[in-house]
Amino acid sequence: MRLQTNHVSSFEAVRALAIPCHALDLSGGELLFAGAHADRDEKTKNAYLEQFTSLLLRVAIALRTKFYQGYDDRSTLAYVAHCGSLFTLGEASEESVEFSMKDVCGKIIHAVTFEKYLEAQSERSPTTLSGKTQDGTGRELSLFVSEFAEAVWNWARGTETRRPEPIAVLPAPDVALTAIRPWTEIERDHRVGARLRAAVEGAAFSPQRLPAKPQRPAHHFGPCSIGND
Repeated sequence: MRLQTNHVSSFEAVRALAIPCHALDLSGGELLFAGAHADRDEKTKNAYLEQFTSLLLRVAIALRTKFYQGYDDRSTLAYVAHCGSLFTLGEASEESVEFSMKDVCGKIIHAVTFEKYLEAQSERSPTTLSGKTQDGTGRELSLFVSEFAEAVWNWARGTETRRPEPIAVLPAPDVALTAIRPWTEIERDHRVGARLRAAVEGAAFSPQRLPAKPQRPAHHFGPCSIGND
């Protein structure tokens, strides 16, 4: 048995990975400041940081896979414009640059450090990811992770609904399709072959009865659209 495929990343998987990222981003202050447990050795904090950064990495990889599959990352610009700021660090100044969802994924994957400042009463604070580009230029992304997760959900919902499933057409119920015949035989029978090729593609069947004129199929399934989540 030979198993062969490419990297697969479904929209359902992307959604599922973004959910705990959203929750961990908003619950950090409550977990580390308001909890009843003692964390003098900071084991809870370290476990929180490990979960937070590893889940961010998994979301980034899943999204990058979607873009490699042909989805245009430029279509994500409007979704992430409010999620934070990306800066190019120069010798004397900082320059804010436009970024897409793919850019955010790149910064997560190649980040050298993660910084997040939490306060007891704060529910929303940015996470700062620092790193460098291939030419050595410093880059810093200040990202509100919970808002980024929501942007991912919105983009996924808007993108997958624009790709409906293929239309399925069934033959008319009053045509009994029973005995399977080779296509070469049907080619020799011009009357049968011409009518059946319009009803079924690729498969050839010999009907027991054919109508005098071709009829419209009684069952027709249009494009399947995804409903509300």
